[in-house]
Amino acid sequence: MIFEDFKNTWIGNTIEVAGDPKNQCVDLVNGYLRDVKEIGIIRGDAKDFPQNAPLANFQYFKNTLTYIPPEGAIGVWNGNVGNGKGHLAIVLKANLLTFTSLDQNWPTGAPVTEVKHNYHNVDGFLIVRPKDIISEYARLRSSMYDLLAKFPPVNS
Repeated sequence: MIFEDFKNTWIGNTIEVAGDPKNQCVDLVNGYLRDVKEIGIIRGDAKDFPQNAPLANFQYFKNTLTYIPPEGAIGVWNGNVGNGKGHLAIVLKANLLTFTSLDQNWPTGAPVTEVKHNYHNVDGFLIVRPKDIISEYARLRSSMYDLLAKFPPVNS
């Protein structure tokens, strides 16, 4: 499923993926991981996703004053929100001061909604690695060799 279809399916509705408690932010993100990225779900509280995410599938970027998360990144809030459990959301667009994301249970009990946030209490962003990074590297390397073959070496 492409992300736009996922978003259109769930906006205004609630999604349940990983059991009780129901309709949490982790359910939205786990649905995204399962249905769009086609990888396994992550267990645990929202704030613990960076530690619980398999390194083979994810890269984590701490929130800094100059980092702008890309579309599709998973925002991870610290334990100062969500009754100590943190919060998760899927980035739609971002700049240095704010970002808009797809959220569930923000505010508490809300269905899937687009929300504009500042970076306060955001610990960082999980980025899903390409599913098959090795074959992507091989494809790029092959393309580079094909391109170089079109230009014979210059004799000096």
